[in-house]
Amino acid sequence: MHHARDYSDQLLNLIALHAQGADNRQIDAFQAEIDLPFIQADFPRLIESMETGASRIQKIVADLRTFARLDESELKTIHLPEAVDSVVLMINHRLTFEMNGEARSIGLIKNYDEKIPPLYCYAGQLNQVLFHLLNNAIDALLSEVPSQPQIRITTRLKDPQTLQIRVADNGPGVPEVLQQQIFDPFFTTKPIGQGTGLGLSLSHQLMQSQGGLIRYEPGEGAIFVVEMPIAM
Repeated sequence: MHHARDYSDQLLNLIALHAQGADNRQIDAFQAEIDLPFIQADFPRLIESMETGASRIQKIVADLRTFARLDESELKTIHLPEAVDSVVLMINHRLTFEMNGEARSIGLIKNYDEKIPPLYCYAGQLNQVLFHLLNNAIDALLSEVPSQPQIRITTRLKDPQTLQIRVADNGPGVPEVLQQQIFDPFFTTKPIGQGTGLGLSLSHQLMQSQGGLIRYEPGEGAIFVVEMPIAM
């Protein structure tokens, strides 16, 4: 905006010189002073950059509204990929980190089944569940960083009436002796001060309130499976 203001002021001054009947010598001198060829080349690029920035801001605001569902406190119809993407936006900043002075990143793979119809559910609750699962996956990967840390989000229809969302990571997973406790209130495997032990417990309750469930599947890393009806 600062450069755009400068460019527009200089161009308006040039127009004013023409309007005042300035001679060619004055106009040429002013054009050289403001470097008119550079402005002619850079101003369109600047406008394009501003348009791109405004579009990005618009998308961020739209994704924030989708995530928070600020205008939706009741059952609503939502498009699942849009809902997942809005949650990913909230945790995107955590996908890059530094380790031993080197920039690292967590790969995020999204496999969406495009055949899934729109969902009729409490969208805010679903967003909270996905938010907790993704944050937990990131915490696990950062606690024991594999050579290529990765999170995979998969959506599919388990049957014509049931949606399934899988959030899997290639971190250390949950020890078998603890797997029966992970949905208990206040249970956490994180160091003191880094977790409340309420995320998975709350997610379990939220899924039950929507007629669904959340479960842990043993495998390489941690795999959490969310199942819920297409329409409540």
